[in-house]
Amino acid sequence: MPFYLSVSGSTILSDSSRLSELFAWGCSAIEIGSFADDQAYSYVLQECRKRHVQLAIHSPFYRDGNRYGLLQGEGSAWTELERDLAVAQRDGLAYVLIHFPYFGDPVQCGALAGIRIAAERIVSLSQKYGIPVLIEPKLGSNYDYSALKLLQSLPLRLPFV
Repeated sequence: MPFYLSVSGSTILSDSSRLSELFAWGCSAIEIGSFADDQAYSYVLQECRKRHVQLAIHSPFYRDGNRYGLLQGEGSAWTELERDLAVAQRDGLAYVLIHFPYFGDPVQCGALAGIRIAAERIVSLSQKYGIPVLIEPKLGSNYDYSALKLLQSLPLRLPFV
């Protein structure tokens, strides 16, 4: 796997007025989400193509999206993920990154079953659209690392960040 130096949209707090700063570093890749609107995304996509910079998106694509609803099976979160995968496929993006799962404190009993179901669905969507989905686990405020053990016990090959 080649080495890529990437910059995250969080470096500019996804501020649309600062998008040009993402390209000041001369990085070969950008990962961004929480776009204010389609115009902000179009700008980043055009600049990435012009500069031959790989682009990956953080789902949900827009800042008013449902960032933590996948594990709870919230329809809006799954609709947004599927929309974002379709955009990534259409525009030839490198991957889609999601926060999954978001563990509260403490990790609830029975969480493994919900994680397994959601993870299988994520893998299925990734295959359907042909776009890798990278999973960035988010731990609760007490950083309960036992949650990561739940993820590692799944029989699926999941790409974790």
